[in-house]
Amino acid sequence: MTESVKPLRIAILMAGRIYNYKDAYPNIMENIVQGNTADFFLSHSPELNEDLEDFNRIFQPKILNNDPHDIKVINPAFQHQNRENVIKMLYNRQRIFNDFKKYMADHHATYDLIISYRADTMTFDKLDYNLFTNTSRNTVYVPHDFDWSHIGTCDQMAFGNVTVMEKYMSIYNDIDRYLGVQGTRITGEELVYRCLAMNGIQTVRFKLKHRLARTYGWNWPLDKPYS
Repeated sequence: MTESVKPLRIAILMAGRIYNYKDAYPNIMENIVQGNTADFFLSHSPELNEDLEDFNRIFQPKILNNDPHDIKVINPAFQHQNRENVIKMLYNRQRIFNDFKKYMADHHATYDLIISYRADTMTFDKLDYNLFTNTSRNTVYVPHDFDWSHIGTCDQMAFGNVTVMEKYMSIYNDIDRYLGVQGTRITGEELVYRCLAMNGIQTVRFKLKHRLARTYGWNWPLDKPYS
């Protein structure tokens, strides 16, 4: 008799926009969750004109934080075309991880895998859970695409345990330290790279076909690079 495999308990932490969430939900359930048990958590930017009521109905998040932001002053010398969006994204990631930690403590909850995930992401094949069978305490798993520069690491999704993902989700708290490294700009990819490198976190890259919907659409050809 074959022993059944116990489903994993997964926490999926989302930050910022919920663009095209109606299409994202079945895609996440099919290719990421795959029959495991998943709880969703979201920190949202309140100035965005998005349907949180419907998102709540579909995703049924354990926490949905849409409170006004209290963003600290970031050195204005560090400029980038998407500066404000990046700072808000990092703030939301920090806030939802703090809320998530409180939820775990209040509900005596534990999770096998923590996922940082953008709600405007579409995947085109299934996540291979064999990657995570021997997850170490100091390893983050990240898709190999979309680093954008030689000192960038894809920031669209990341996988790990609670301990290592706390560092990943807390870039906002330590942003001054990461920006203190010469050449680092305020981009999600470069700050993720600095966070992982400066905290001695091992990064395992893996293949997972995915696209962002906001700019290029779900149907952007997989063999066609972004412009």
